[in-house]
Amino acid sequence: MTTVDFITALFYEVDEQMGAIPKHPEAHLWPSEVVTLGLLHALKGVGNRPFYRWLTRDYRALFLHLPERIRLFRLFKTHHDWTQVFLAAPTVLGGIDTYGIELIHPIREGRSPQQIGRRGFSNHRWIVGGKLCLLLNQWGLIVGWACATTNVADNTFQWLVRQCEEQMIVLSDTAFHAMEGDPANLKLCQRGAWEDRSSTRETNTIGYYRFPLSDRDVEEMLLARGIEVTHEAIRQWCLKFGQDYANQLKHRRAQLEDKWHLDEVFLTINGQRHYLWRAVDQDDVLDILVQSRRNKHAAKKFFRKLLKGLRYVPRVIITDKLKS
Repeated sequence: MTTVDFITALFYEVDEQMGAIPKHPEAHLWPSEVVTLGLLHALKGVGNRPFYRWLTRDYRALFLHLPERIRLFRLFKTHHDWTQVFLAAPTVLGGIDTYGIELIHPIREGRSPQQIGRRGFSNHRWIVGGKLCLLLNQWGLIVGWACATTNVADNTFQWLVRQCEEQMIVLSDTAFHAMEGDPANLKLCQRGAWEDRSSTRETNTIGYYRFPLSDRDVEEMLLARGIEVTHEAIRQWCLKFGQDYANQLKHRRAQLEDKWHLDEVFLTINGQRHYLWRAVDQDDVLDILVQSRRNKHAAKKFFRKLLKGLRYVPRVIITDKLKS
């Protein structure tokens, strides 16, 4: 494939995605042309001047209304939000990470007042440049991205994770941890301690407890995404790791509301009657407890479990006013 064929194919793919974006009446280039030129600049990997010389020397015929160099790169900066059209959709499981882009050698730092990059640690060494953060879904497609100088901490990009808080569970290294608190859907993985099996097991447990799914529902959901696991394995993982997941949710939970509702419902487990004690506030379920008794001792046990670790008491507790 020649370069002309590649540019033509690239423009076709871009235009298929951006056909709904209209052209400004005073603009010389169509939105598809602007994005195609921006992608070529990124793929070429050279500075602004060398790229513009290469473009005007060899491929000016493909872009008849090409503006001057300063106006072209001003268009790139003004319309960079158009790249949102090409982002992939979130999936159940994803990952986020950063990597550094070295712009100049560290020994040359500070020689020019126009220096863009900053000194920072990336890829096990000190560099002077920028940092690119990518949020990927389970297929390796980009869901979101951001960039900054190398000296910026990784946890600065937590806002990318919060954008898909109800859609995707995001795995990351410990550099994304923040003292102020992490997003509910961010799972920190210690270096060398997490493999594909561990990630799949965590996702199964979260899918079972966080959403109204059965073991077989989680099995079919993962099978559709290329992960083969039996419903019995999911059940065993939930029994073994479910409490750990519940403890993490409690640790991340924000301040509870001051108005609680308490009640119990009847359950039949293996032919025997049990009671599911449940407490909720104005927003969410606070805690649950399954017991075979329904009396004062069972209620006190549930209260002790509920109030354990809290530094305050609720203002109002609403019950059904039964003796238990």
